[in-house]
Amino acid sequence: MAATASWQYSIHAPSAYVVAHQSQLLPAWSRPIASVLIALQHCPTALWDRVEASEQAKDCLRAQFLAFGQGLVAANHGPEELIEIFDPRTGLPTRSPAGTLCLDDVAIAQTALGYPTVRRGGCLLLLHPRWGAQVYPSVIMASVSPARLQQWAEAAAQPDWGAAC
Repeated sequence: MAATASWQYSIHAPSAYVVAHQSQLLPAWSRPIASVLIALQHCPTALWDRVEASEQAKDCLRAQFLAFGQGLVAANHGPEELIEIFDPRTGLPTRSPAGTLCLDDVAIAQTALGYPTVRRGGCLLLLHPRWGAQVYPSVIMASVSPARLQQWAEAAAQPDWGAAC
């Protein structure tokens, strides 16, 4: 897992759920999902409650993740290589037509990483081993191998990514 003090990411093969539901998540894709990047950003406040400070932090972390994803796409992806950035707020793809399912980034991260979750206020929260409930998960999917997506992520990642929030 690549990491700094304020963010980390890991790349995995798609789960059985993602494979089974690809057509409902990304109906326009003509190639199978081959890799999933899970980004975890440290949030300055716990996400237990919906208060102004946590909502502002989530907005900032979302913007940073989307910028990272766009940088990854712009720098490394060819026309035959599919890549999708899922909006952490909505669970919908940002580059492709939406399907009938929204992505649950917490469930994707929990399945891949094995971190516990807790339900609070109608939301499922990921519990990071070091950051607790102060973690903001996000997901990118690609039609390229995990090794290729890793190369792209290394090229796009900035050492201070996630630190501004």
